Amino acid sequence: MGGRSEPARSAGAANSRRPAAPPAGAEVVAKAQRRKFTTEYKLAIVEEADRATDPGEIGSLLRREGLYSSHLVEWRRLRAAGALSALSKKRGRKPARNPLAEENQKLKAQVARLEKKLQQAEIIIGFFRWYNHEHHHSGIAMLMPHMVRDGFAAEVLDNRQRVLTAAFQQHPERFVRKPPRPAPLPDAVWINPPKPGPREPRETH
Repeated sequence: MGGRSEPARSAGAANSRRPAAPPAGAEVVAKAQRRKFTTEYKLAIVEEADRATDPGEIGSLLRREGLYSSHLVEWRRLRAAGALSALSKKRGRKPARNPLAEENQKLKAQVARLEKKLQQAEIIIGFFRWYNHEHHHSGIAMLMPHMVRDGFAAEVLDNRQRVLTAAFQQHPERFVRKPPRPAPLPDAVWINPPKPGPREPRETH
């Protein structure tokens, strides 16, 4: 009979499972390899990111280097923990902890936060100094808030009246309607005036 023997059939099945050889001249794509980063490279990237101040600068850095934000987050976390040598993630014995270095990093971070808060406080204090002691407000007769608060408003308005009266006496032709008077100080000033309440119903007889 024309049937094949058992060894021949086994050899044919084995050959059918083998991957076909690429045709001649075909381009062979190299297998992608996982990128490896040295400790110096990682530290340099973290320090460059720390120096970035403009919006989008960190994103440009990551795109330039072909990195993800997760890389930067992980490397910063390790640096903040003082495990600088752990950035290389080498196998083997773990590096010994350095409590002084860790405490130093924590203190540096705390100092940076306090300096930022101090700058914010200085901006706020400077604004209130200008608002209360330098700016003349039209809503309070062109006075400064500290004049009204400290009881100098009447004295300042009297001085203004004397200056205006002297100017009127010297050049009355410049004041065609009536003698000048400074703006009066209002009884109350509101930034957001309260809304009037509902009217009470009238009594009917």
